[in-house]
Amino acid sequence: MAFLNIDVILDEEAFDQASAEFTKLLEDMNALRSDIDTMLNDLETGFNTTAGRKFISSCKDNLITPMEQQAATLEFAATTLKKARQEYEPVFDGYKALNSEIEQRQRH
Repeated sequence: MAFLNIDVILDEEAFDQASAEFTKLLEDMNALRSDIDTMLNDLETGFNTTAGRKFISSCKDNLITPMEQQAATLEFAATTLKKARQEYEPVFDGYKALNSEIEQRQRH
């Protein structure tokens, strides 16, 4: 019988960092969307024709909608990482306690 030995590493700082990075990406995405909304609103005033309205509508469909979908994905990833970090907190705490106990026994 063969055994596969694999170390599983849970890095609590990696959870925090990844969550923070996804949150930052979400903030950047929202800022970009706001800029594009402003730009499209400004253009809409000057493009008040049938073709212009179609162009603006196309821009909203092809820019804003995918950005909203991407923002939802980024928010989901950030939230999920935060929840995972919280769920693994007892594991991190247990590891720290075990490590501390091992160190204390090695000193004596």
